[in-house]
Amino acid sequence: MASADDGLPVMRFVTISYPSFTRAGLMIGNEVLEIAAGLNYFSIASWSPESVTDILEAEDFGHSTSIALTERFNRADSSTIEELRQLAILRPIDDAALMPPIPKPGCILLGGLAYRAHIAEMAAMFNMDVESLIPEEPQGFFQSPNALVGHRGNIVLPESHSTMVDFEGELALVVGKTCHRASEDEAMDYIAGYTLLNDVSARDWNATVRKEDGSLDYTYIRLGKQFPTFCPVGPCVVTKDELPDPGDIEYTLSLNGSEMQRANTSDLVHPVPRVLSHFSQWHVFQPGDLLSLGAPPGVGYGRDPQVFLESGDVVEMSFPGLDVTLRNIVGGP
Repeated sequence: MASADDGLPVMRFVTISYPSFTRAGLMIGNEVLEIAAGLNYFSIASWSPESVTDILEAEDFGHSTSIALTERFNRADSSTIEELRQLAILRPIDDAALMPPIPKPGCILLGGLAYRAHIAEMAAMFNMDVESLIPEEPQGFFQSPNALVGHRGNIVLPESHSTMVDFEGELALVVGKTCHRASEDEAMDYIAGYTLLNDVSARDWNATVRKEDGSLDYTYIRLGKQFPTFCPVGPCVVTKDELPDPGDIEYTLSLNGSEMQRANTSDLVHPVPRVLSHFSQWHVFQPGDLLSLGAPPGVGYGRDPQVFLESGDVVEMSFPGLDVTLRNIVGGP
């Protein structure tokens, strides 16, 4: 397994669902290693983290124990690896039922008007001045955790609003420890890593988005994002060691194999540390909370002709070069 820039082993955390319980795991290539069983097998510790949240809440112990397991696995010979497979401690990722890595975040905050190119895209669509839409401060709103769905979970088109369902591929920060009133300089200390998030939106809720003064009315825009399964997240949490420059993180979204969005955080109006610092002046973020940075250009609503999700569509989000992909299939109402 590769190492991050600081010499620590690369760790990508997942949450695995079993019929009656959940367990945290490590995504290693195209396989998943269950952490509790792995710790027991290698006689490292007796600990059974049920989700990635448990690892974050365990702070130094969770981090150091995960490193110890990863390093021990990296030294294992081929016969040991095969025995781990036979014991189902290590299994193909396609055989593991992956939940959102943070199954029950206390807070999901979604950013808006975040990427310059997306602002220009929307300004052209609504015949508005680009500069008038660029926010002086980071913008955001809450998403219901009940909308979460994990890797390979279906995005279910709602019966009442199923004809204009759009995709918005976003990068989400995963908070690693309690964060309140953090300065911009120290904000990165509170970030454990990143995950992929698709801010799915029912755009027919957005048919009337203007107030009488001509400004945008976000009430129904936000409601159109709250349907069950409208917040795919995953497949894992990539630790910030693997993506050390928050100002140069690239990701993509494709629909049925065609790339629709390609984003880089260098295009953000407000850089990553400023976004977390800003919202932490009010919110008390806890380990496992998600702060998504907003949508880049290329959404279906902004295309000509417009593109909306249909039953059977396959939506994939990826970090180029990391072999990490969040895959969801669209299901009918």
